[in-house]
Amino acid sequence: MGTASSQDDVWNRKAPDPLFAFAVERVAGRSDLARVEKELVKKGASADEAREILDRACASVEASRRQAGVYQMLVGGLVALAGIGVTIWSYTRADSQGGRYGIAWGAIVVGIVGFFRGLSAYRERRPTPLRRDGESTAGK
Repeated sequence: MGTASSQDDVWNRKAPDPLFAFAVERVAGRSDLARVEKELVKKGASADEAREILDRACASVEASRRQAGVYQMLVGGLVALAGIGVTIWSYTRADSQGGRYGIAWGAIVVGIVGFFRGLSAYRERRPTPLRRDGESTAGK
């Protein structure tokens, strides 16, 4: 059973900002940042609000991509290690009992490829929506 303060927190939460959701969708879709900023202004945001929303959207998308990259590296690494483990187990069994052994090259290759795809996603950087001098990129 929840307390009164936790119930108040649920009722006092703000609805998701539709402009922020729009910006995240466009940034994740790799739209031109200057164009997104112009569209935010057309949708009713001031120039300063549009820059702030775009900054938050870029940070959110980058954090999401980095998190997905870490997950993909972890899964890829585990698949490759499982393939290596199966290969070692097969070899030691064949060595002690005689016979053939197998190399789980499929799991090893798929795991390594997945790991490096995750590393690429983790290291990917998108340009920021603002120049260093603080000028908007929308008017350019």
